[in-house]
Amino acid sequence: MLKLVTLGALILAVSAGAPKCCGPDQVIAGVGATSGLELGGQPAAYVTYAYGAFDFRNGDYGYYLNLDSGQSSQSMRIIQNYTEQVQWVIQYEGKTEKCTKQPITQPAPNNCIPDDAEFKTQMTFGGKNGLVADSYSYGIHYPHVPQDARAYATVVHENCYPLTVALIGEVFVPDINSTLPFISTSGVVNMTVGIPNPDAWFTLPDSCRRGNSVSPRFSRAIPDFDLKAYHLPTFF
Repeated sequence: MLKLVTLGALILAVSAGAPKCCGPDQVIAGVGATSGLELGGQPAAYVTYAYGAFDFRNGDYGYYLNLDSGQSSQSMRIIQNYTEQVQWVIQYEGKTEKCTKQPITQPAPNNCIPDDAEFKTQMTFGGKNGLVADSYSYGIHYPHVPQDARAYATVVHENCYPLTVALIGEVFVPDINSTLPFISTSGVVNMTVGIPNPDAWFTLPDSCRRGNSVSPRFSRAIPDFDLKAYHLPTFF
């Protein structure tokens, strides 16, 4: 089974008493990440890139995901509907599509920074006249999410748009029913505010509408793609 991979951070944090920091509630963005696990005493690394539409307002998320483990590469499409608590994983084999339906078990993601985060520092990307960013640190904890870790995230100072995140801690791996040490670094790129054509991202393809297989949680054939499990919209 594909191991849990942290892709990027969409839930950031802000110090108590500071103004609320929220990113846009509808965006199209790319999230790239490099993640590492310790499996059987040996290191394992994953490089991932997801690009798609994230609608925090209505609970709809649709994105294309590429994953490279160094030994294999996978490409798939994910469509999630938090109103109905269901998601579809569309895998491609040549010109053939396989659609698998799964229940969503994780809480819906949030595009605002948690109130209990610690403000760390302010910095500038690109020199004196570059982009001013704020850095925060906050905890994420199992069982509400698969990770039990510390997050170190940066956002644009002016508008709380996400930039980067590093996660250090442990992640729950269903295959072995245990936690393993992990580390992840990620960044958000090519972000635009608004979703001008939501049907292109959230409408199910024919392979899903004409009938599909149903997979239980943590199936060995299909990974668990809850957004919080992968920290896809945890870049806010």
